[in-house]
Amino acid sequence: PYVLLFFWLLEGDLKKKIVELKKPPFIFLSLFLIWASASLLWSDDKYYGIKFIHFICVMFIVLVIFYTSIEEKYRKFILYSFLVSIFLNVILVYFIYFGFIKVTWASPDNPHPYHVHHILYSIILAITLLLLLNQILNRSTSLFIKFLEAIFFTTAAVNLFINIGRTGQVAFIAALMIFTFFYSKKGYKYITFTLISIAVLYILAYNLSPNFRHRVILAIDDIHKIEKGDYDTSLGGRYAVQYLTLTAIKEKPVIGHGSGNFKPTIAEVGINHQKYFDVAKYISSTHNDFLQITLFYGLIGLLLYLAFFFTTLRYAPQDKLNRATFYAIMTIFITAGFANMNFKYQYPALMGFLIAFFLSLDKHKFEKKRNSNIQVKKCLKI
Repeated sequence: PYVLLFFWLLEGDLKKKIVELKKPPFIFLSLFLIWASASLLWSDDKYYGIKFIHFICVMFIVLVIFYTSIEEKYRKFILYSFLVSIFLNVILVYFIYFGFIKVTWASPDNPHPYHVHHILYSIILAITLLLLLNQILNRSTSLFIKFLEAIFFTTAAVNLFINIGRTGQVAFIAALMIFTFFYSKKGYKYITFTLISIAVLYILAYNLSPNFRHRVILAIDDIHKIEKGDYDTSLGGRYAVQYLTLTAIKEKPVIGHGSGNFKPTIAEVGINHQKYFDVAKYISSTHNDFLQITLFYGLIGLLLYLAFFFTTLRYAPQDKLNRATFYAIMTIFITAGFANMNFKYQYPALMGFLIAFFLSLDKHKFEKKRNSNIQVKKCLKI
């Protein structure tokens, strides 16, 4: 992203770009970034603190560049480039799952693309399904392309449930509900249909996908163990670390413990909560972005981040289909935040790109209308 930033600056026209960025979402994200950077002053783990801020910078840079510089004529090309790349990854995952190829980074029990964590991949699939649904319902899309996208939608949906990332599966349910509610005129009727469809989908996934069935059984088993005080499991470890995180937040609720100051803070709090710390000491994050932000940057940081999210929703596209899709994708982002994914791997760049993609829709319409008005005024003068 820093190379993109360099070329963005070389592109020039900075005054116009700055004017475009004088909107609440960009202002709140800028303030969040500034506050996060300032918190390094009282952090005991500046290396991890800078690393965390780097991911905020990535989101900010990609969001700003694509919002101010993306041209409408390239929109379809960019969207289809993204979808084609995911399609190739979906095919690769099927090859891994069925044992047609053997790779070092994945297996049939945990199939995912190269250098992409299975949780991240499940979230990307959920987003892809929403983008495909948007294209299928779009009247401007040709029947042949809709047919191809319907096939892709089916294969990607199945791919989601042979993957072991539960976050994407949960996010897809929530997003599909939001999409149906905002897109349908007869909300309750279509929501009921959607609920039935989701239930059927999950029943089929449970009975046909060994990976999905195993993860469901494992989650239920983890919950039973937590109830018995055994935290040495996947969900138990998250429960333990989040308990310690909440305890630490109470000590510095307003300004937080400083960017990246996770392990030192958890170790300090864990002294008085040994049964939780025995599990949490092996975990590198809170597994919840909203708790992690509050731990690092206090309520000030959390409010700035939430303000960015909710002001972004105010600038959703006016078109009903695009608006419903945007709300659904934002729902996925929020859901992913509860799995500690918003500031990891390639995810911040994806967030920045998709938010910019949808926010710029009406911007281009406004520019077209403004240019048309200018042409009319010129003609009247003549």
